[in-house]
Amino acid sequence: METHHFTLLTVITGCWGQFGVHTEHNAEGGIPHHNADSPEKCAELCSMTQTCVAFDYDRNNPPYTGAICWIHDNVNLVMKPQKAVDHYVMGVCQGNTAC
Repeated sequence: METHHFTLLTVITGCWGQFGVHTEHNAEGGIPHHNADSPEKCAELCSMTQTCVAFDYDRNNPPYTGAICWIHDNVNLVMKPQKAVDHYVMGVCQGNTAC
């Protein structure tokens, strides 16, 4: 598995494929998916879900309610700092060669 390191900022801290990454942040209102047990599986689930705009990946051990992947379908997300959770935003890095 590839390791991704990003600097914590209040804006997107890096890109991972087509997703912009906000490290150490999450958003309220995600739908837990217990079967997606890696960032890759969570990203794939989000990409296959027509209404998905973002997902949170919980690195806590154990993760909140046992779910590592939280899919978001609300375009009006409000992020907040959250240790050991990364927030991935769909489509932000598409076609961006700087990412």
